[in-house]
Amino acid sequence: MTKEEYFIRGIIGTGKSGRLDSRIFAYAVGIARRMMFREGIPMEEIQVTKSIYPEAGKHYGKKTKTASRAIERLGNQCWKKMSREQREKYLGETERPLSPGEMVLYLGCYCEYHKSYKEMERELYGDIF
Repeated sequence: MTKEEYFIRGIIGTGKSGRLDSRIFAYAVGIARRMMFREGIPMEEIQVTKSIYPEAGKHYGKKTKTASRAIERLGNQCWKKMSREQREKYLGETERPLSPGEMVLYLGCYCEYHKSYKEMERELYGDIF
């Protein structure tokens, strides 16, 4: 089990239903992590639906549409299952529900540095924004 899969299962639980969905979602988080921190692609330039979803689907032998639905379903499920404290810790966002694509990117950041995207943003840019 990958680091991302272990992390996602910690959020949504380990039930057997949706196991493939959780693996595809975790793989998408891993792709985002690789793109941002190994390949150096800025988060703002990553087109989640055009670059991450198709690659995740291909890895599991699924059509892009099937992978997209699975990733979006798990992204929404993660938001619903997270407590306010978990949202703050993992995402840095507690009020506004994130889109599944944002969730993939933000969780990729957390898996890399064990800090929320918002926390990383504050460290890098301070109070500029």
